[in-house]
Amino acid sequence: MSRILKSWIAALLLMLLAGCALQAVAPPPDRFLVYFTEMSATLSPAARQIVADAVGRARATNTRSIRIEGRSNAIGSPAANQRLAEHRAEAVAAELAKDGLDRATFGQVWIGETGSGDTGVADRRVDIVLER
Repeated sequence: MSRILKSWIAALLLMLLAGCALQAVAPPPDRFLVYFTEMSATLSPAARQIVADAVGRARATNTRSIRIEGRSNAIGSPAANQRLAEHRAEAVAAELAKDGLDRATFGQVWIGETGSGDTGVADRRVDIVLER
């Protein structure tokens, strides 16, 4: 067998293996970030729109489970931040349910302080993760 033919066969096998590997990897979950003002668990109109966008995406992709991750920044005591993260996650869960999603598909994770030390808006959020 010629060297060129062997190279072509090897390249074809690699392409086939690469294609199989790409198909085996699940796509990353859809993630929607809902931000809050400091020390608040109240959804703003912009936050409600993000939740509505998540609901639309969940319906469009037949999402089977939704993880709701409550977070807070480092302002305040760790216990207070944990409670705030819980309240934020519950506010988002309530809005998702109000928009028609089944609460039985929700899983809530209360992360509390993220440990980043950031006192800005980046840690004052709830992540809505659509899992398929």
